[in-house]
Amino acid sequence: MTFQDACLGSGANVLPISDAHVIESRQLPDIHQDPFDRLLIALARIEKYSAVSSDKYWDGYGIELARP
Repeated sequence: MTFQDACLGSGANVLPISDAHVIESRQLPDIHQDPFDRLLIALARIEKYSAVSSDKYWDGYGIELARP
C-alpha cells in the first residue's frame, strides 16, 4: 500500500504543493523556523484552509487555527 492509498483510505486528502506555496512560505514573517510548518502555513493561507496545530508560533500567521 502506498502512502497516498493509506491517506485516501483513512479519509484524508493529499494536498498538492505548488510553487506558489513554496514562494509564500519564503515570504512569511520570520516567526517560525520549521520549514515544513512554514509550508503548511503557506498552503493554509493561499488555499484559505483552516489548520490544526498545538504549536504556539502558528498564531501569528493570520490563518484559521484549531487547537487539538
